Amino acid sequence: MALACFASSKIISFASGAQTLNSLLTVVLLIGLISYPLFIASFLRSRSDELEDEVHIKKFGALYINIRLEYEEELPLLQVPLQLIRDFVLALVMVFVEELSVEVSLMTATSFFMVWFNAEVTPFSDLTRNRQEVFNEYILVASGCIVFALTAMIPERRIRYNVGWLYIGLVIFCIIINLVLVARRLRYKVWRFWLSYSHSEKSKQEALKNLRDKVPLVKMATRKAPMDRPAPSTDLNED
Repeated sequence: MALACFASSKIISFASGAQTLNSLLTVVLLIGLISYPLFIASFLRSRSDELEDEVHIKKFGALYINIRLEYEEELPLLQVPLQLIRDFVLALVMVFVEELSVEVSLMTATSFFMVWFNAEVTPFSDLTRNRQEVFNEYILVASGCIVFALTAMIPERRIRYNVGWLYIGLVIFCIIINLVLVARRLRYKVWRFWLSYSHSEKSKQEALKNLRDKVPLVKMATRKAPMDRPAPSTDLNED
């Protein structure tokens, strides 16, 4: 969406009704995209003391899912806004900057900043997730260095061809590592769900057994009511 908005901003025109409508939508979306990370940061900072409540988790939990909150620090809450700002800056550079070397330099610089932030602040509550983020950022740094070889700095086609295959292999390696980590987390969640379910069923059975042991079963005597009992006679002349 950021790429589409920045690309549309290059052709803003109010010459006709359709162009005016498209231009107004582009301006509104650009304002929304730019203010969205700032709004998230301000919102999470203002309600940092209430983020662990069940009501806030149900309503706004997607904004700070897996973010570390136990030490009441504000820096971990900046992870999502900083990530969005970095993505918007990269989209802006890709649209308005034509020099590939400048794009790669900015991508590498922002990746180094995110590496420092994730390693120093450790915003996620899961240690594996922090390491995964650092790994992904290092992959971006390495890919940025490789992309430099695809510019005019190296005119030999054979070298650029081999560098291209190296870049593809690096991307495939990153995808495989992330899939393995996601599969591990998914297996852990399934295992926890099954464990909680089995424990709940076991506790229910134990509770019923304890209830039967403590409270004796009282067998109610079921007597059959007489079917055709004659009604008492009210005749005074009967002997």
